[in-house]
Amino acid sequence: MLIQPFVENAIIHGIMNKETNGHIKIDFSNGSSNDVIMCCIEDDGIGRKKADEIKKDLRSKHKSLGLQVTKERLDLLNKQFKSDIYVNIIDLVNDEGIGIGTKVELSIPYEVEKY
Repeated sequence: MLIQPFVENAIIHGIMNKETNGHIKIDFSNGSSNDVIMCCIEDDGIGRKKADEIKKDLRSKHKSLGLQVTKERLDLLNKQFKSDIYVNIIDLVNDEGIGIGTKVELSIPYEVEKY
């Protein structure tokens, strides 16, 4: 539920507009402390800047709400569970500054139940 919008964006905005095959890597790891899971979603698509240019060229009336809904969901979860879930979106660029993908880092704190 938390990562789906980011994977969907990688497919629709990054990979589908690419002229060659694309890749999406989803990686889960322990965060800097034992009570955090890090999820990294990285694509080698066209990048957010180029995707925005394409969207403007199409004069799309569709307003994507996926990231906004996800932000609101994270805000609610943080408030409800007094947690600190955060998202960091990084534009990947080559040496010439051309977009070569997007990386999303999602930090998800959790509690281990003690029996």
